[in-house]
Amino acid sequence: MRLWAVVPIKGFAEAKSRLGPALPEAERRAFAEELATHVLSVLSEHPRVNRTLVATNSAEVAALARRLGAEVRPDAPGEALSQVIDRALAHAAARGASHGLVVMGDLPRLSGAALDALIQALERGPVAVPDRHQVATNALGLPLPTEAPTAFGTGESLALHRARFQELTLLSLAEVEHDVDLPSDLAR
Repeated sequence: MRLWAVVPIKGFAEAKSRLGPALPEAERRAFAEELATHVLSVLSEHPRVNRTLVATNSAEVAALARRLGAEVRPDAPGEALSQVIDRALAHAAARGASHGLVVMGDLPRLSGAALDALIQALERGPVAVPDRHQVATNALGLPLPTEAPTAFGTGESLALHRARFQELTLLSLAEVEHDVDLPSDLAR
């Protein structure tokens, strides 16, 4: 398996805006950078992840990603999240990746052990880890090239991914299900 991780990351100034009631702008920005650093570090340290590709529209995020050993693919203006991810997966496939693992950049508990479980499941076919509400998708592993477009950013991506990828295995991994989008997520 030649595995590329794909991580979409917003510019830190724009990221985590829904945390506004709980965190002032400077703290939100620092928190978003801390989350991205954690996710990219866990991916870069995992022996089975051959390459990490960050999709971003931010020079600041791109610089961080490169410092942590990731390749950067700029977002095209006006692209939806799913389009950004689909282009990144196509780029990975064109560069020799046999599998892609999309991981959201706001997973404070992501661990090497969670990646092990994801990769083991991906060896058998497409795999997804939902958010803790069982609505969105926090990680999606696919053989490349993909059989269908992804559905990230739709609000109900999990149901759409289940419909698009017929053999999709759902994993329950607390380290991946926990993301930080709302002030209530900070207390978890």
